[in-house]
Amino acid sequence: MRKLRLLPIVCLTFVFLFSSCVSKKKWTELMNDKEQLDMMLSQTQEQVKSLENDVVTLGDEKTELQEEFNSETSRLNDAISGIQTDLEAAKTKANEMEAMVEGKDAEISKLSAAVKSPFSPYTAKGLQLTEKGGGLYANSPVRFKSGSARLTKDSKAGLQIIVDVLMSDPTAQMIVEGHTDDVPMKEGAPYASNKQLSKARANAVVKTLVKMGVNPVQLIAVGHGSDKPAMSYEGLDNKEEAREYNRRAEFAVVTNPSELFRMSQAL
Repeated sequence: MRKLRLLPIVCLTFVFLFSSCVSKKKWTELMNDKEQLDMMLSQTQEQVKSLENDVVTLGDEKTELQEEFNSETSRLNDAISGIQTDLEAAKTKANEMEAMVEGKDAEISKLSAAVKSPFSPYTAKGLQLTEKGGGLYANSPVRFKSGSARLTKDSKAGLQIIVDVLMSDPTAQMIVEGHTDDVPMKEGAPYASNKQLSKARANAVVKTLVKMGVNPVQLIAVGHGSDKPAMSYEGLDNKEEAREYNRRAEFAVVTNPSELFRMSQAL
């Protein structure tokens, strides 16, 4: 800027020193050159001023941008901090929920074991239990010939698993249920009715089990006659297969009521 201000003085000095020794034409040319220089100088000064204003404007814009940057950075840091806080809270909640689930799993496992415990003496020996008509039955029926209460050799062999179950747990009990087919008793038959025959079949099974080592207090004999067929006769042209299937003795499991009550208190 200082050099630009000295430029007119230098020019005037040059003109003064050499005006006396130049022609009018030359003088005119020099004055024209001076005017052009003055005009260029003026334009340059305006450009410099404009540039100085631009510098000030850019400085102001830079300051505003820096303030906006600082504000946005602060906002984002606060947001990140909030997200981290929420994430930690979510992790804590997830850990609590996981602990609750593990606790529930443990309770369910414990309850499942308690529910199964009254039946474990039966299932532990490989005896299959089936729910039927509101009762629980061992899947090991004994078959009989028509009109007979005598156990066959095969039937006695099938009783061994019942013996193993009852002897492994002295508290276990079973009801031996005798059944018949739908054929009425003939006159002069050993048994006066199907009801009497079914009870004789149940008693025969009980006696055999006792001989095999079972405590008689673990057994109860009941006769149902032909009232509870395992296979229906309805719609059958030949009923003999159903009759053979229904001449049987079944084993109903007697559940310990005190054990059931204890389980109900745990629910």
